[in-house]
Amino acid sequence: MRNVFRKYSLIFLTITWIYSCKHAYEPPAFKTNINLLVVSGFINAEPNGSTTITLSRTQNIGDTGVAVPELNAQVAIEGQGGEIIPLQGQGNGDYLSDPLSLDLSGSYRLKITTSNGRDYLSDFVPVKQTVPIDSLTWKQNNDVTVFVNSHDPQNDTRYYRWDYVETWQYSSALQGIWTVRNDSVILKDVNNQTDSCWRTANSKNIVIGTSLALANDVISEQPVTIIPQNDERISVRYSILVRQYALTKEAYEYRLNLQKNTELMGTIFDPQPLLLISNIHCTTNPNEPVIGFLSASSEQEKRIFISHKEVNNWNFSPVTENCDLQNTGETDYPIFHYPDPSYIPYYFISSGGTVLVRRSCLECTFWGGTNVRPLFW
Repeated sequence: MRNVFRKYSLIFLTITWIYSCKHAYEPPAFKTNINLLVVSGFINAEPNGSTTITLSRTQNIGDTGVAVPELNAQVAIEGQGGEIIPLQGQGNGDYLSDPLSLDLSGSYRLKITTSNGRDYLSDFVPVKQTVPIDSLTWKQNNDVTVFVNSHDPQNDTRYYRWDYVETWQYSSALQGIWTVRNDSVILKDVNNQTDSCWRTANSKNIVIGTSLALANDVISEQPVTIIPQNDERISVRYSILVRQYALTKEAYEYRLNLQKNTELMGTIFDPQPLLLISNIHCTTNPNEPVIGFLSASSEQEKRIFISHKEVNNWNFSPVTENCDLQNTGETDYPIFHYPDPSYIPYYFISSGGTVLVRRSCLECTFWGGTNVRPLFW
């Protein structure tokens, strides 16, 4: 009995020790805001393609605000042959080039001078030609997963990166035919309807893949994104535009380490933070780290649509305020001067008054989307 007691005591102490050691990893270098430059984007070598480079600054690990943009910098693309292509600041940390026609056999680098006078240079990087996307497919196993398929018959790509833009249609909780403009009740038309809206979002996760372990350069059913079951995005109709880029081995490895650092940490069994070796350097102070890795490639893209009728057991429940109806008894139907602006006319009862409902129930734009149908829809 004493041996059994000792055995279970040892197990208890071991579990207690493990959990007592389970603390969030906080690198000492990141406990204060070291204000490093972050460089995002790539040199777009697609014929007549524009390059966008985004500059921002690092924040404390615990900060929850948006990234701090780096404004008033001078940014340019330099070719190995000496050509210089300036990028124009957009006032939000983005720096945009005119449409470009780059030498697809050349190499290019990025030159940055920040408003505090510090200079940054990237290494020269070769232009990688990107093969077309063969297809986008999707499968539902409760959730919906979108996949990309591609191949390079020359076996030259091997390393791939993807990003995407999602657009989805959603509906207001209630549909009506009336709206208000300048205190007048008017009929909705195609220009002011608020029953159907569209929302757009850019990808935020790192999506990379490699065919290095295969004899042929084939990407088959690489997951791009997962849409949880009953998500709003497939409540009516969903579209995803996937963009594909070829990477060098070094660019792939940088993003792989970044992916591990940002997505895989969380328990004592997860990998510890990896050192990110950037190809962008501060020439003013060579000891200053820079976050980011420049690459140059052409771009290939493909779009698919998924409608609500194509998925199974998809029961989206919109989060709305109370949609109870309220009859004002007001019979001056063309004029609307209700003191609470959060209400709007829903319908009218002949000689019986105006029936109101909360604006959030009738106007899909209340939830942040636009009622303008996208051109590709």
